Amino acid sequence: MISVPKKILRIAKHIAFWFFILVFQISRSGGKIIDTNWAEFKALLVEHSLMLPILMGISYFFAFYLLPRYFFSRRYLPLIVLSFFGFASAILIMRLILFFYIIPEYYPQYSLPLSGFWSFNLAQYTFYILSTVAIVVMIKYASQMRRMEQVKNQLEKQNLSSELALLRSQVNPHFLFNTLNNINALVKKDPERTHQSIIKLSDIMRYMLFEATNEKVLLSKEIEYINSFIGLQSLRLEKPDYIEFTVTGEPLQIKLPPMLFIPFVENAFKHGLKDTVSPGIEIKMNIGKDTVHFEVKNYIKSASLSDTPDTKGIGIANLKRRLELLFPTNHLLNIHSNGKQYSCSLELNLTNREKPRG
Repeated sequence: MISVPKKILRIAKHIAFWFFILVFQISRSGGKIIDTNWAEFKALLVEHSLMLPILMGISYFFAFYLLPRYFFSRRYLPLIVLSFFGFASAILIMRLILFFYIIPEYYPQYSLPLSGFWSFNLAQYTFYILSTVAIVVMIKYASQMRRMEQVKNQLEKQNLSSELALLRSQVNPHFLFNTLNNINALVKKDPERTHQSIIKLSDIMRYMLFEATNEKVLLSKEIEYINSFIGLQSLRLEKPDYIEFTVTGEPLQIKLPPMLFIPFVENAFKHGLKDTVSPGIEIKMNIGKDTVHFEVKNYIKSASLSDTPDTKGIGIANLKRRLELLFPTNHLLNIHSNGKQYSCSLELNLTNREKPRG
């Protein structure tokens, strides 16, 4: 099968469309494609062939320039002004061709004095132009919407596996089971603490199932999620001051992709040394005008391979990939261990953030 280049195929479609418009306009004017009266058909063919470039120009002007630039950006005044001049120019050029060439050449019996140049049916000319412009605009944007839908479907398929992997890595069944067991142990001893723990667990599940599926979330929501996570993890700790989480600066209306920080916190709880001086885990977030700096430090058991920080696991590896896509040149990630303490530092630059790749 011969493969036709897309550019040639596109040009062929445009040619076929305008040929159809030409035939349609001739037929609408009363002409017949097969007619024994060649003179009548020739006059209509010449007339509409000369009008066709004008229709093409005004149609492409509307579909590819005016609407994308002014209508979709809601700049209605320049749209109205330019539309008026566009239609007026097209009608004027058509009138010049018809009055000074078509009528004298093919319809001399209808010739008018120069003063009759402005004597014409404005509504007829407007409908003649507008009907073609409307068809072109509808075809263009129907085709564009179809392409956008196809791209959306492709992106959804590509993102489905990574999204599921992300959610699976965050909805940790061990964390859920341990939390439920810890809450169960508190039921009789501390009902008020049990109540607060259930609320925190509910907030976490709601965030992961609803908020975390959005492209962006408020930074304040992410901070609330981290606080709830820390609160639940603290249920199984004997030292109330084992975790220190401080936030400086105001999140205001800052929005970021969800769950950028929680993998570091999970890692700290997973590998953190519990039998150490407080705070065993230090979490700091510094929010500047155009930057967000997040840092997590925790003590580790250097002698135990099982407590080696997970720098290549699903959570961290997935996070690194997300950062490469979302902040390709506007993030700084440092992961360091000196054998006793493990630290992660992430800085995000929120100015002129590049569009996601992939």
